[in-house]
Amino acid sequence: MQDSRYGGPNANYVWGSDGDSSSLAKLSKAGFDMGAITSTSDCGIPNPCTTGIISAALAGALYRGAMAKATTAEISAHTAAAAVLQTYRMSETSIATTHELYGQMVAAYGPMDLSSGVPCGSDFKNDTHVDEYTAQNFGFGMVGDELCASVGVNNAAACATLWEAKKGWEKPKLPRCPETLVSETAAWGSCSAHQMSCPLSMAYYGESNPKFMDWWTIFYWAWWITWAPFVGFFVAIISRGRTVKQVIFGGFVCPALFAILWFSVFGGLAIKMERVAEMALKVRPEAEYASIQVRLDPTLILPLTLTLTLTLTSFQCAEHYSGAMPITPESKALASTGHYMLSCMPRDDQIYYLMMPYTNIKGFLHVVLWAGLVIYFLTSSDSGSMTDDIISASGLSASLIPAWQKVFWCFTEGIVAIALVAASNGGALKTLQYVSIIIGLPFTFLLCLMVPSLYRALKKELGDKDILESMRFNTQLLDLFELFKPHGGSPCTPGTHLKSILAGIFLPANALYATFSACYPKAKTWATTVAFLGQTLLICWVALLSVDVEKEGAHTIAWLCMTGLLLLVAFGRGELRRK
Repeated sequence: MQDSRYGGPNANYVWGSDGDSSSLAKLSKAGFDMGAITSTSDCGIPNPCTTGIISAALAGALYRGAMAKATTAEISAHTAAAAVLQTYRMSETSIATTHELYGQMVAAYGPMDLSSGVPCGSDFKNDTHVDEYTAQNFGFGMVGDELCASVGVNNAAACATLWEAKKGWEKPKLPRCPETLVSETAAWGSCSAHQMSCPLSMAYYGESNPKFMDWWTIFYWAWWITWAPFVGFFVAIISRGRTVKQVIFGGFVCPALFAILWFSVFGGLAIKMERVAEMALKVRPEAEYASIQVRLDPTLILPLTLTLTLTLTSFQCAEHYSGAMPITPESKALASTGHYMLSCMPRDDQIYYLMMPYTNIKGFLHVVLWAGLVIYFLTSSDSGSMTDDIISASGLSASLIPAWQKVFWCFTEGIVAIALVAASNGGALKTLQYVSIIIGLPFTFLLCLMVPSLYRALKKELGDKDILESMRFNTQLLDLFELFKPHGGSPCTPGTHLKSILAGIFLPANALYATFSACYPKAKTWATTVAFLGQTLLICWVALLSVDVEKEGAHTIAWLCMTGLLLLVAFGRGELRRK
C-alpha cells in the first residue's frame, strides 16, 4: 500500500509526537534510513509483482512439455511446473502465455540461458531498445542497442514479431507474475518491483490502518445516527394520528424486511454471476477474503489486507478484460451469454451488468431501476426540504408557511448538494461526512437519553399515577441559560446561584468539605484532607499549564491533576446522593 493511504509521506508511523520531537525525527537525525524503517514490501500476505522474471527452468519445462513431440518425461515436467505456478495463484491463461512467450524468445534469440527467464508482470517500458533492466537480466545486448540488433538474419523476423506492439492481441503481452509472499519469490523466479508497500509497524506487529474510521462498521452507525433528527422529524410529521405500533411497523419493520429482500435477491445474483465467471475463465478467487470489488477510488482508504486482495484480483482482471471490454475468446464467449466477472467491471456500472443475463427484459429492468432511483432521490430531497422548511418557520403550522420559503429550501438543498459533489472531486462531500460522524458521537448519547424521555412521555400520555405524582427537581443543569429563573421556580435567588458557581470553580475546597462533612459527620479530618487535596490539584493544574511553554510535558501532569479533582467531585456527588 502506498504511503499516501496512511496520511502522506510524512505520516508518523512510530509512537510519539509529530514534528521535530517525534521518534522518527530523532531516528533520522541519528542517521537511520527512514525509508527502510517506515515501509516494506514484505507485508505478510501475497504482494503482487509488477516487474519480475519467471525462471527459465519452469518456463522451459512448460514450453518443451507443450510441444507435439514431447517425451513422457517432458510432459511430466510440464505438468509439475504448471502445478507449481498454480500453487502460487497463477492462472491457466498466464501459464499458457508463459510457454508461448518462452517459445517466441527462443525463436528470436536462440536457446536461452537458464540464468534468464520469461518476463512477467507489467509490460516492458521500452520495447524498442535495450534498457538497463533488460541488459542486466536477459542479455539482449548493451544498453541503448536495438532489441533485435544482436540476432542473426534468420531470427530477425521472429524477433521483430516478438517486440512488435499489437494492441489487438487476444492475450496480454506478458503473463501475470505468480502471487506469493515476498519470501516465496525464489521458488518461481525473481521480482524487482512489487505493487504494494506497507508500514513496517503493520508488517511486524499487525497494527491496524490509522484511517480505520473510514471502513470500520461502527462509524457507519454514527453516519446513520446523524440522519436521526431529519428522519425522525419527517416520520413524525407523516405519522400524525397513527398509533405507536403502526409507526414502528411501518417505519422500522417494513423497511428492514425490504432491505433483506433486496440484498438477498441482488446480492445472490451478483455472487452467482461472479462464481460462474470465475469457473468459466478459470480465475481462482481469493478465498480468504472473498472480495469482489477491485476498481478502487484513488482517494479511498481501506485496510491493508483488503487493499492487497483487491490489487491481486485486478491482476487477474487484466488477463481477460481491458477496462470493461472482454479481450480473450473465453471472456467474449462469456459476455455473449450476458455474464461478466463483476469484480472486473467499473464499480458504478456493476448493477447494469448484473441485469445482462436477462436479455429479453434487460431494458425493462433498467427503466425500473432508474424509476426507483429517481423516486428515492426526489422523495428524500422533498422530505428534507419539508423538514427544514417547518423547522425554520418559527412554529408556524404547515398551512401558514409561505410557498416561497418551501421553494427556497428546495433550491438551496439542490445547489448545496451539487456543489459538494462537484467541488474538489467529491472531497468536500467527504469532509462533510467526517463532520457528520463527529457530530454523531455526542448525538448518540442524546439519543440514549431520549429513550427514557419517550418512555416517560408515553406514560404521562396514558395517565400513569407514578409519573403524574412524581416530584420534579427544582434546579436544573441548564438553568444558566434561563438566568437562574426557571419556570418551575427555584429556592435561591439568581445571585446565590452565581456565587455558588464561582465558588465551586475557584474554591472547590469549600464544596468538597461541606459534601464530605455531610456524608461522614464523624470524620472531619477526612473531609479536611479531601478539601485540601482538591484545592491543591486545582492550583497544580493552573500552574503546570502556565509553565508548559517552557517545560515540555507539563500539560500531561496538569491534566492528571484535573482528572484527580474530577474524580473527587464525582465520588463526593455520588456519596451525597446516596445519603
